Amino acid sequence: MTTAPNAVWTLRNATAWVFLAGEQLTRPVILAGDSGADLTTLTEAADHDAYPLRAELHARGYDLILLALPEDGSMTGDGGTVQNTVLRAAAEQDGSAPLVVGGTGHGALSARYALAAMEYQRIDHRTAVHFSHDGAAPSWRTRPS
Repeated sequence: MTTAPNAVWTLRNATAWVFLAGEQLTRPVILAGDSGADLTTLTEAADHDAYPLRAELHARGYDLILLALPEDGSMTGDGGTVQNTVLRAAAEQDGSAPLVVGGTGHGALSARYALAAMEYQRIDHRTAVHFSHDGAAPSWRTRPS
């Protein structure tokens, strides 16, 4: 699998790399990296041998959008950048599949902040799932009864 993105989005204070599973953006998964993480490092982490997240998403027909947040960003500023990414993904998406939005570290907090702010403003973010990714292989846990 190539490490070159299919598209590069220049956003307010950030850059995103878009990796398509097919010909068009149809099932977006937005992953905001921790503060100061560069896109090459995020891509390498998404391709890690322990759990190749990008390959697994691709095999299931999901597109991956990696978002690099600045090292000196604030929660509100980074949240705004995530909002811009969500809105752009929804605008460029072919179809109406819900979005999946999350991140690692500060990126996960910024993603949740962005979604909450959009809900408060009554902006439809079309997100069905929010997640926090710690870079390790996923494990399944059951909730205690």
